[in-house]
Amino acid sequence: MALSPSTLPLLNRKQSRWWRYGAIALGSAPLIAALFISGLGYSLPLPPCLIQTHLGIHAPSCGLTRAFLALIQGNWVTALQYHAFSPLIMLGLAAGVIIAGIELYWRRSLAPFYSKLFAGRVLWPGLISFAAYYALRLWVVHSSTALPLGLNHSALWQGFVAGVQRL
Repeated sequence: MALSPSTLPLLNRKQSRWWRYGAIALGSAPLIAALFISGLGYSLPLPPCLIQTHLGIHAPSCGLTRAFLALIQGNWVTALQYHAFSPLIMLGLAAGVIIAGIELYWRRSLAPFYSKLFAGRVLWPGLISFAAYYALRLWVVHSSTALPLGLNHSALWQGFVAGVQRL
């Protein structure tokens, strides 16, 4: 089935339209903030992380702001050290903004298209790998950074540890 405005269901009037405006606002806010801070040299006061302040552990999103700033500057290595999922999250935010914009323009829902895309083939493996990455980061911060079999001397592991310790 080809993706065209005539083959997609109509949006549910006002409520659906406001949800898309909200998705555009929430999805573009981190992208615009990173562009202003990094690209234009502005400084935005950011509040401290509530999870780290109250629970004493890093949040799953810890390092994403600095990673987005590094991505805007084109420094991929630093961005991946701050948060390995930062390029995927930035791409997902941009895709969400674009999809919501297309839906508003066509006045049709793209739900059949992206519900098939995320029907378990992408969502669950992505969430599991994100949770494993977060657990590994917590282990590095609150435990030893040594790996068995001398794997802690690999460049990949050293970059990972350096990024986590910069948080």
